Amino acid sequence: MNKKKELKVYAYKTTLRWRLGISLVWTVLLTLSSGCTLTGKSISKQPTSPSTIQGQPIAEPTSQLSPTSFDYVELFDRSHWLVAQSNRLLETEDGGHKWTLKYNVIPANDEAHKIQGLSFIDGRIGFLIVGGHLLRTDNGGTTWTIIGSISEGEKIDYKSCRFIDSMHGWAVGMLWKEGWVNDPKIPRYLGIAFTTKDGGQTWQRRELDLPKGYRPDGTYWSFNDVFFKDAKTGWLVGDRGTIFRTEDGGETWRLAPAQDVDYQRISFLDERFGWATYKYGNSSWGVAVTIDGGQRWKLLKESFVSGTWPVFAVFRSPEHGFSISLKLYETRDRGQHWKTLSGGDNVDSEIAYEYLGEARDGTMVALGLRSGTVAALISTDIGTTWQPNN
Repeated sequence: MNKKKELKVYAYKTTLRWRLGISLVWTVLLTLSSGCTLTGKSISKQPTSPSTIQGQPIAEPTSQLSPTSFDYVELFDRSHWLVAQSNRLLETEDGGHKWTLKYNVIPANDEAHKIQGLSFIDGRIGFLIVGGHLLRTDNGGTTWTIIGSISEGEKIDYKSCRFIDSMHGWAVGMLWKEGWVNDPKIPRYLGIAFTTKDGGQTWQRRELDLPKGYRPDGTYWSFNDVFFKDAKTGWLVGDRGTIFRTEDGGETWRLAPAQDVDYQRISFLDERFGWATYKYGNSSWGVAVTIDGGQRWKLLKESFVSGTWPVFAVFRSPEHGFSISLKLYETRDRGQHWKTLSGGDNVDSEIAYEYLGEARDGTMVALGLRSGTVAALISTDIGTTWQPNN
């Protein structure tokens, strides 16, 4: 994408989110007391002691109640999705036409209590990280129980979480380090991971430092995502070429040497083939793949990347995969070449695709924005055909 088109994309996206942001008016009914129940249509800052948040979500979906970004997404089937942004969690059961508010932060710009992770193990049981606290639902998000804080007394920004069942989960992010201003050898922040085996009641800390000399002194980096194939085998990915693998449930980790890019999201098709999206600096994005269980990684050609537009990917086999970078693309030769399937550079009239994922029933879903509303492409036949979810 040339510079003029890239600036046009950026201006469109910024203007769209600003307009949507000022159009939303949150109505709050808040009651606070120690260990009490909160009722109403909105949810405020979370207390540190466990309690239960109850009350009906907004039941009258409107054209204004729609995601403006896709920070965290759970896809259950071709029509039932959850989308979380920093300040709210939305649900649709009709493929994005109508949305229901399941959780929101008050005020909306409260960075200290923003949503920092979303993981559902089925349509009813799920977890949210909000301002460093873990919340659990057993009814699809109608009510939330505050389990407690993941870590006390430290400044941690969480980036992602994943639960493989109702008891075993992981949370990853970055731990801010004090004093780096006066000592350039002290990194600004370092990656940090936590694991729980009791549904979030207690957490064990995992500080996985990079080997000495792997990156220059003072290098700062974060863990950005975690993926577990089962209770034993998992991966952590982060900035500056950081990919760790475990085969014993996280008791020990092995660093996989990888190119010096910032890995963002990771997934695996089986025990051998996996992929991770990445970016480097503020200039470009791409997809990396592994064919040996994550011991070695290869960056694919970036011919499909549209400037700084984020990338998501789904592979159905090592040869056959799909990606999103403003447009929807397909490869059938392990990422050597990418064919455009949908979308265009004219973001004033075309759908700007921002997310691609696979639902639990095998449906692939591409999500984007057009004229302030969510647009979707759906494939139920392994990507052979794609249809708008009208």
